[in-house]
Amino acid sequence: MRRFLALFAVLMLSGVFASAQDHSVKGHVTGPDGNSLPGITVQVKGSNTATATDANGQFELNVPGNSTLVFTGVGFTEQSFKIGTRSSVDVTLASNSTRLNEVVVTALGIKRQEKSLGYSTKTVNANELNISKPVTIGEGLTGKVAGLQINTVNNGVDPGIRIVLRGYRHLNADNQALIVVDGIAVRSNFLSTINPNDVANVTVLKGASAAALYGVDATNGVLIVTTKRGGEQGKPVIEFNNTTMLERVSYMPPLQNTFSPGSGETGAYPWDPNYNFQNPYTGENLYVPYENQNFGMEYNGDPNLGYIGGPGPDSTFFKQPFKGINPDPRRAFFQTGYRIQNNLSYSGGDNKNSYYISVQDVSTKGVVPMDQGRRTSLYISGRKTYGKFSAQYNLSYSQKYSNTAGPDFAQGRPVYWNLLNQGANIPLNDPRLKDPSSPYFLDLYYNGYYPNPWWQIYNSRVIQRTNYFTGVLQLNFEATKWLNLTYRAGTNFTDFYNANT
Repeated sequence: MRRFLALFAVLMLSGVFASAQDHSVKGHVTGPDGNSLPGITVQVKGSNTATATDANGQFELNVPGNSTLVFTGVGFTEQSFKIGTRSSVDVTLASNSTRLNEVVVTALGIKRQEKSLGYSTKTVNANELNISKPVTIGEGLTGKVAGLQINTVNNGVDPGIRIVLRGYRHLNADNQALIVVDGIAVRSNFLSTINPNDVANVTVLKGASAAALYGVDATNGVLIVTTKRGGEQGKPVIEFNNTTMLERVSYMPPLQNTFSPGSGETGAYPWDPNYNFQNPYTGENLYVPYENQNFGMEYNGDPNLGYIGGPGPDSTFFKQPFKGINPDPRRAFFQTGYRIQNNLSYSGGDNKNSYYISVQDVSTKGVVPMDQGRRTSLYISGRKTYGKFSAQYNLSYSQKYSNTAGPDFAQGRPVYWNLLNQGANIPLNDPRLKDPSSPYFLDLYYNGYYPNPWWQIYNSRVIQRTNYFTGVLQLNFEATKWLNLTYRAGTNFTDFYNANT
């Protein structure tokens, strides 16, 4: 009898022990429409054991036997599910029709419920910002916020931008919105150094009262950029993505290719009698090969008229058929450019302790021949919590490099200006004009007023290299439920190198 009771006790204890053992549970969470739900919190009821669903709505969690899982998410009704000994479970969450009290970040990092504010705000989250895989934050914000104008200053390999909210207010002021990155005010061009994949959200404060705490610099509105701290997935995550984009010149002014160079000038050109195609009644020169204006005689294909060369006794000439070239050599001058963007990030943690590290490399080839650029950045951030005390930090380093065609030697004109002043019969892609060692590769060879664009491409270069370093440290102490003390320190350092060759 004693042996039977002992054996029964052992079996009962074994059953209790087995029921209490942890086992792995996998699952899939969907919404009422059947789509997967990322970011749903899955927690063992009555404990701190929890995880979050990934981008595909999947989760995996080690749970004690006979546990109950609680599924919660913003905009969805909380649901409990008793697991027992099951190793997999699929859950469908119902939408919560209750109006959400959205919280937005206002001046100096203060959080307020959106419905309590007396001014207009708009928050663009990371998914919205990066939906088109932009290279810069400015590109990602284009078309996302009503009244926000992202104006591109130039379309080179390192385009500058202007950010204007609700139009221009001042005649003699900058009119740009104030940019605040993690509590530090920066210039608008600094946005082009930030990897958009490192941004958690961008909050736009449109009204003057919205930016009152930032002072007079914020009268044109504020863009508050908050970067990531990690911990979104609740577990370590490695991400890599590549974006490759091709660029072409989309449009140019209509350019005629019917009439030859000429300007209605009169008089002979004694250095070469072959140039003197004059109207015998008016003395007007019907064709002036080196003229930048195109009011000469109509092209007729005559090979005896197709002189290419510049004014002066030392010029060397070659002939082309006297006609406009098709396709237009001025448009064909531009090449197909590209932008190749590579991003690598590593993050982990939870809403109290987390880390985030990312590296980005952007390589650019411009539509203007030989133009190139590159941006390389490193970003580190995180948070740490000790009871009522918490700390947040971020460090970033970015280097931008560009090598672009500079102004010409005579009038300081850009390549585009000099290109438009060429005749339609000039074979701009002819090796005789492109090769720096060619005897025809002269600055004013076939145009007496504007240089050969290829001479400018090879002989006038602007090389720029800029190093950006930022660092922010924020300390918080929750003194009471209604009083939170914050100390924030930050630095923004820029080193600039410029060379004209």
